Amino acid sequence: MTLRVSVTLTLSEFVASLFVTTGKEYRSATTHPAMIRHRCKSQLWEMIRAPELSAAPMGGYVPARSAAWDRPTAGFRFVGPANREAAKVVGIIG
Repeated sequence: MTLRVSVTLTLSEFVASLFVTTGKEYRSATTHPAMIRHRCKSQLWEMIRAPELSAAPMGGYVPARSAAWDRPTAGFRFVGPANREAAKVVGIIG
């Protein structure tokens, strides 16, 4: 795994731990094979959509670079602990 992917995973988990302090669910989708593998093995993530190709939209319109039409994406829900201390420091919660 490259350093770039490792930093991305760490940042993603940190942001998720802050977001869940609000009481809302944090979901994330990824196409990167290393991220998918990591999240499948991690106790912090639950897969909610197995890797699959997205269906092309009706009418053939494809938004510019905003979706992965040519590679599988997987969906995950963050089930790790909320980071209340960090959320206070950055002002997400009081």
